[in-house]
Amino acid sequence: MSHKPLPGFRDFYPEQFAERAHIFETWRRVVRRYAFVEYDGPPLEPLELYTQKSGEEIVTQLYNFVDKGDRPVAMRPEMTPTFARMVGAKAQALRKPVRWFSLPQLFRYERTQKGRLREHYQLNVDMVGEADVLADAELVSVALEIMRAFGLTATDVRARVSDRRLLNGLLEHLLSRSPHGPLCMPCSTSSSGSRVRYRPKSWRRRDSTHKRPK
Repeated sequence: MSHKPLPGFRDFYPEQFAERAHIFETWRRVVRRYAFVEYDGPPLEPLELYTQKSGEEIVTQLYNFVDKGDRPVAMRPEMTPTFARMVGAKAQALRKPVRWFSLPQLFRYERTQKGRLREHYQLNVDMVGEADVLADAELVSVALEIMRAFGLTATDVRARVSDRRLLNGLLEHLLSRSPHGPLCMPCSTSSSGSRVRYRPKSWRRRDSTHKRPK
């Protein structure tokens, strides 16, 4: 019998367990400071919870089987479907906004590589029922505060925020001063693999694509 764990899985000897515990304790300390409360769900869920969200193709990436009750089930590959199921089950009774966090162990049957195993832990911080943009700002603040708690500074970590509305507003402002007229805004890649760049309509030409580097 082999003394090694299954491929993509890990043993946590006391030294490694202490390191993991330190990370978890730091996560919990910071997130609770922001008034989030911890929750958890079952590591085994109905398979349809994941196929409804991601389609049947996700099954190839799951640890799934049919249990002794003839139910198709899967080890959770992510926490969001469980979170949504739990919130939906008590949506009327839960006080809004919902401010929950979890530290789940997740499982994916994928090709193992450096830094990507078949199980891992992660911190999930979720807020539901708050439409103000300050909710997004608060979650960014949580992430940065966690980095600071581990001794990282602005020279190590930088938060980059992307919002299409901000981009549109910036473009509208710039184009109001531009003689070239409205922009052509393609965001897709053609079937030939070439990428269309952003150009003002007045600049559009038949050669407005370039090949991806091989």
